[in-house]
Order: sequence, then structure tokens, then C-alpha cells
Amino acid sequence: MMTRILTRINIFLFMVWAEILIFVFSFLISIYTLKPFSTTIVEKYGFLKYDAFRIGLTFFYITIFQSFYRSLILNLTKIKINILFSIINSQAISLFFINFIIKKTMISKYPLIFPALFICFLIPFSKDILQLYKSKISQHR
Repeated sequence: MMTRILTRINIFLFMVWAEILIFVFSFLISIYTLKPFSTTIVEKYGFLKYDAFRIGLTFFYITIFQSFYRSLILNLTKIKINILFSIINSQAISLFFINFIIKKTMISKYPLIFPALFICFLIPFSKDILQLYKSKISQHR
């Protein structure tokens, strides 16, 4: 019994760290993707557009990496309601830790960054969320 609880805690902690790593890798890749074009973008459009490009590219990479993360989870196990709740909880908790990273970057000036990040984390799992929601509705009828 105790080993099952410890195993679940370890899996949950792995999920939190996976979400943090997905954000960090996405953010770094977006920086290095736009680096060759940074002077051109800043000269033509300004810093706000450059920030918007970088944030948008970060969201794009987060969604791609989350899709890979979802396929990894699907290869290991079937997504049930308890696993989906663990994934959503790990995403919310990882945003707490990502906050410390965000405070040191330029995206800290944008107040809606956290809901947008949470939505980006959820997009690959939206099919699973809708499927579980439909199955719960059909069970109540």
C-alpha cells in the first residue's frame, strides 16, 4: 500500500518536472529560433512585436512538446480520468514553479501569460478531456 502511494507521488513529481522542462526547452528554442532575425524584427516592428513573436513561438513549441508528452503517456498507459486529473494538476503546479522562471524574463510584463500557458499545456489533451466529458454525460442519462 505504501509503495503504491510512493509510486504515484513519484509519477506526479515526474509529471511536474516534465511540464517545467517542456516550458524551459520551448522558451530557449524560441529564443534561438528568433535570434538571427531579432535585429530585423526590432528595427521594423519594435520590441513589442518582437516579444509577441517570441511568446507566440514559445506557445507553439509548448503545444508541440506537449503533443509528444501526450503520446508518451499514451504509450505507457491509457488516459483515464484519474490520470487526466493528475496531468491537469501537474500542469497547474508546474505553473507555480514556472512563475520563478518567468519573473526573470521579458514575458513577466504580460499579465495574461499564465492562463495562456495553461491553455497551451491543455491543448494536446483537449481530445481526452472532451471524450471523458462525453462519457460522463452519457453515463448520467
